[in-house]
Amino acid sequence: MMGVRHCTALGVLLICLAVAEAVARSVYSAPWYERLAAEQGEHREFPYERNRYNLRGPAHAHPKPDGVRRILFLGDSFTFGMGVERDEDTFVRILERRLTERLAPEGVEGVETFNGAIIGSLTDLWMEVWDEMKTRFDPDLVVFVFFLRDGTLSGSIPEFFEEIRNEVALRNRGSTLYRVSYLYRLYRDALDAALIREHHTARFVDAYFGTEEQTAEWIRARERLLRIRDDARSRSVRTAFVVFPILAGLGEGYQFEPICALLEEFAREAGLPTHSLLEAFRDEHGPDLWISAHDQHPNEAAHAIAAESLLGFLGGLLTED
Repeated sequence: MMGVRHCTALGVLLICLAVAEAVARSVYSAPWYERLAAEQGEHREFPYERNRYNLRGPAHAHPKPDGVRRILFLGDSFTFGMGVERDEDTFVRILERRLTERLAPEGVEGVETFNGAIIGSLTDLWMEVWDEMKTRFDPDLVVFVFFLRDGTLSGSIPEFFEEIRNEVALRNRGSTLYRVSYLYRLYRDALDAALIREHHTARFVDAYFGTEEQTAEWIRARERLLRIRDDARSRSVRTAFVVFPILAGLGEGYQFEPICALLEEFAREAGLPTHSLLEAFRDEHGPDLWISAHDQHPNEAAHAIAAESLLGFLGGLLTED
């Protein structure tokens, strides 16, 4: 009798495994890091509206019309709006509309924003944009939108994964179980994703709190931002600093909060009006803010939240004497 029960239980287990394997084969397409690279490649190829400076959005008239206030945004792909196909859905352009409405009763004829962000850029390219646009665009305010990657030696997300993708792929190709079982692939990929996230997080922390070699880009970033600030001040142009957090694991215990605090501390000590977007995103579910399941660039909803959070902060800076 016991032998029959054992055989029955084993049969049920095998049937369950067979069903699970069939489901895994129906949903599995590729390792998640390969899908991420493919999605970001696709998002880079969107037909974004660009102006004569090859930057996103309209270029606006030169010279600046009387009564108009202008904001130049400097940043990376988060500010550019990578993955957000319509320019009017980026926080830069939302703010242009909202600030124009908000400041009209105060005698401001209009607010024009210029998206000076470059996909994959660090602060060295922000200096080039500033040098190009400080006269042509004639801004009243320059806003550094600092995503946490911008002070690190890590490149874009696909470039980061390129460093470890080959090692993971080589190991998986050598695994018979990985080759034959899609159920095991899902399990193995989940483990790999967790390990890679842990490695990624450690690299971010080291980039701001590590050795002199590890923090080299953060040191250079500070120097470049201060150079832009000083040049802007010499032209009577205000500068401000915005912290854009990583949109994952938001809420209490946010693992990147010490980095956000460090960035705010730097900006305030540098005399830069400072605003962190972390609190605006604090109660949000990270994946609801992403442009896709594997790409954490902010989607239209996230851009709208950012614009709402920045509205009062930037409006005050534009109307202060």
